[in-house]
Amino acid sequence: MKHSVTFVFMCVFWAMIACDDGDSSGNDTGNQSDSDTDSDSDTDSDSDTDSDTDTDSDSDSDSDSDTDSDTDADTDTDTDTDSDTETDTGSDDGFDWAAAEASPLSVPLLIILMDFSDTNLTSFQDETGWADILFGHGQGQGNHYWYEVSAGKFQYLRAEETYGEPDNGVIQVRLSEAGPSGDEPLLVEAQSWIPESLDQAADFVHFADFDTNDDGIIENSELAILVVVPTTANYLSGAAAQANVDINHTLSDGTTIARFARTLYFYTSIGVNVHELAHHVFGIHQHIEGPGYHGLMGMGCYAEDPVVEALPTMGHWGTRPTHPVGFHKVQSGFVTPTRVSESTTGIEVYAAGSDRYNIIELPLETGWVYLENRRAIGYDASIPFTEGHTGGLFATEVQPGGGLLSGDEVYTVTPVVVGQESSDVDTDAEAAPSIDHIYSLAGHNETFSVGPYMISNVSEAGEVMTFDITRSTTGDLP
Repeated sequence: MKHSVTFVFMCVFWAMIACDDGDSSGNDTGNQSDSDTDSDSDTDSDSDTDSDTDTDSDSDSDSDSDTDSDTDADTDTDTDTDSDTETDTGSDDGFDWAAAEASPLSVPLLIILMDFSDTNLTSFQDETGWADILFGHGQGQGNHYWYEVSAGKFQYLRAEETYGEPDNGVIQVRLSEAGPSGDEPLLVEAQSWIPESLDQAADFVHFADFDTNDDGIIENSELAILVVVPTTANYLSGAAAQANVDINHTLSDGTTIARFARTLYFYTSIGVNVHELAHHVFGIHQHIEGPGYHGLMGMGCYAEDPVVEALPTMGHWGTRPTHPVGFHKVQSGFVTPTRVSESTTGIEVYAAGSDRYNIIELPLETGWVYLENRRAIGYDASIPFTEGHTGGLFATEVQPGGGLLSGDEVYTVTPVVVGQESSDVDTDAEAAPSIDHIYSLAGHNETFSVGPYMISNVSEAGEVMTFDITRSTTGDLP
């Protein structure tokens, strides 16, 4: 039986998505899909759409709701702990945490818990809990996720600071004004909130130490800053969560903070947060167009772990995001693709987790197609494969332009539809293909074409998959 996605489901989630992103401008608007949107659908709560839009938009519904829930949260706080407990256990997986932290790709991260004069974030989730969410080594925590995804090449490094529990990467500030309460949504970067937060943070963080190139400006690659905002999306203009937001705030010592990312206080699982920080740290300026259930920069950021809960016991939403698609791993520096441009038989492609992990790149007249082997293990156990399938070959077309921003390194990233059965796919333009139609294996969409290439003889799913490529045109491709 096939895993199907209804049109209603798509409408709700894509709306959420629409929020995310990363705009440098800050406006994320982009579709989380992320646009950074993060749609959070909070859905979990809610609809939250986190669309990322950088959005992450949480749609907040959740937000609201959330909000609420807040309360409970408190309590929670506790349970949280679940996670807590898992925090530094990871060594039993054989992970080499020290080597990952020493990787040149790893980046310091500062989490600022930004309270208004009339809010108290720690009643919902405390300093230690936020540190665990993103720096923890347990299943469902940020650094555990990135270790698996990057094959040990990337970690968030706890920024050095003297607040509370020193050097855990988290500080709390309290603003002089009360939280928003009017009917008009506010553009966060146009308020005094972030500058005041950064000025207060400077009492605990020596920002100039992070200026590794001594140009007086702190870029995302030198120190990523994530601000946790204690309100709901209906009070904010744009997405509920955003990344790469320009602020260019100069501190009293002359150091300028170029950009920040922000999230909402009830996003206490990793999905939306790692999605937004992927925009922020790796410069990924786009979401996945169409069905993106298998990608962190698409709907895969909202996937749930059946065991691990969000810290404040708001359910499992966003607790087991899928890996990014292969192109986004290439952008992040985790893997170098193998280019194939001629007819070839018996091409081998290894899944994540293998010592021979690889991605195949096929050049097009403009753009590229990336072929990758995905298996239902680790965080990719969240990919909703058709019942009975444990993996498959995915193809993603990447074209220059589009995305959430203008300029270099901006692309449109779209899953290639490798099979559509008329009985399963609505031809209406608003309907998107289901997960069934975007992966291939023996007996399931095992022959398909993309650009000048025909992919055939796709093998069974497994750690290694094989397939043949037949190129139908002659002449050089870029």
